[in-house]
Amino acid sequence: PFKEAKDRLKKAWGLFVGLLAFLAAGALSASVAFRIWQTPILNLLQGFVRKFIIGQPYHPHSSEVYMQKLHSFYEAILKNTHPLNPWLAGTLAFFALSCLVLFLLKSSERNFKGIFLVLLFVLLYTDFYFYGYRNIRGDYEDFSFVHRPSKIVEILKNDKSLFRVYNFNSGKPREEVLLASNSNIVKGIENVGIYSPFAFRDYKELLGGLGSVDDSLYVQESGEALLYEKIDLLRLLNVKYIISKENLEHPALQEIYKERSDILYEIKDVWPRFLFVGKNDFEPGKALWLAEKARPLQAEGLLFDSGRWQASFQIPEKGYLLVSEPQYPGWTAFDNGSPSEISTYLNVFKRLKVGEGSHRIEMIYRPRHFGWYLAASIFSLLIYGVVLGPSLGGALLFLIWNFAVIISYFAFTVYKHLGV
Repeated sequence: PFKEAKDRLKKAWGLFVGLLAFLAAGALSASVAFRIWQTPILNLLQGFVRKFIIGQPYHPHSSEVYMQKLHSFYEAILKNTHPLNPWLAGTLAFFALSCLVLFLLKSSERNFKGIFLVLLFVLLYTDFYFYGYRNIRGDYEDFSFVHRPSKIVEILKNDKSLFRVYNFNSGKPREEVLLASNSNIVKGIENVGIYSPFAFRDYKELLGGLGSVDDSLYVQESGEALLYEKIDLLRLLNVKYIISKENLEHPALQEIYKERSDILYEIKDVWPRFLFVGKNDFEPGKALWLAEKARPLQAEGLLFDSGRWQASFQIPEKGYLLVSEPQYPGWTAFDNGSPSEISTYLNVFKRLKVGEGSHRIEMIYRPRHFGWYLAASIFSLLIYGVVLGPSLGGALLFLIWNFAVIISYFAFTVYKHLGV
């Protein structure tokens, strides 16, 4: 394989030299163009924003906000295309180094297997280091920020109860927000916020302006008055702590700790993850009635993990077990070992019909049609390995087949539930 690879190094070297020339010329051209024709380009972009964004569905902000974002975006373009930008210069230097490595390898008459592997490792490690650790992309959080020592995080991790955290939206950039979604995953601390293009529509509407759901279109801005109005909704979401960069004054909130610009508050009388409501008291479309009619349930022998949980409950009468966990296609429930139908309340959370007495509830997540997709993937692997062999055509067919499997999975199991 290495002998064959050496014969192809000349083409690879020419390709990398061409890419280097293309990147350098493109960066220089873009830098010049965005500076010379700044006024007409800005006018064109402003016209696009006025026609297709301002006042359109899912774009709730004022024209001033969008124009400010547009100018900030253009300033970022000017900065990122400047020849002296360290990341641009570093990228060009990386390609130049790759060209040098390829040149040395193609010119060598010796067995270059060891040299090739060492240099390849060095290049890949350097690339991963700068991309993943040094915050080369502005929309990725720097690991140095995520892993910085924090007393607030220590307090939260020392609390062994089942709870969630809410970040009060203060308009700060995500990289400046402690435990912003989805960086909270690194610390193992649950957050009611979510950043994903697949954010639930009903979940976003339920939070109604609390500003913690980003569906890649926009994040609703919150305010203190709305936060105080929805304290009971946060209780329903099993939120025990609020992290804010502003001073909050409310009888239900108690300040726990202040660190740098972050303030940790605890919500008094937080509701547990599991609630019970009698059969005659259930009102499907309302939330705040739970403050009066729902009763907390003590979960015995709770085992809680991603994709699976189980617990035992003592139910006082016929009614419903309400679980503060979003319902999603693929979840199945078992009540004392027997399958149980999962309904929803508030169009978001899990609801199970239960009778009086002792109940051992288990829930398991298994995507719909998982067996079919697993069989299809195994079948494609067999075709690739046995029939086609390790060829470029076989690899391409393998990728296309699995891409089709993934697309069909989202089409059949996600599309309707997201409400898109």
